[in-house]
Amino acid sequence: MSKPQDTEIIGFKWVYRIKYNQDGSIQKYRAWLVANGCSQQPGIDYDETFALVVRKETTRTILTKSIIEVISLST
Repeated sequence: MSKPQDTEIIGFKWVYRIKYNQDGSIQKYRAWLVANGCSQQPGIDYDETFALVVRKETTRTILTKSIIEVISLST
């Protein structure tokens, strides 16, 4: 996909964090991919913000139903 002529590419970076249990042991590692918001201009680069968060169980359910649908269509 080519970049439109009148736009600039917005940079990004990974943000890492370690979540700890109450006893100090590591519970899990977390990572986010974030855009460098300081270079964005409202109305030009975006109109609204939205962060999609999906649970693993939801993704598995949708994939399972899709696979079952494909199998039932092919037989």
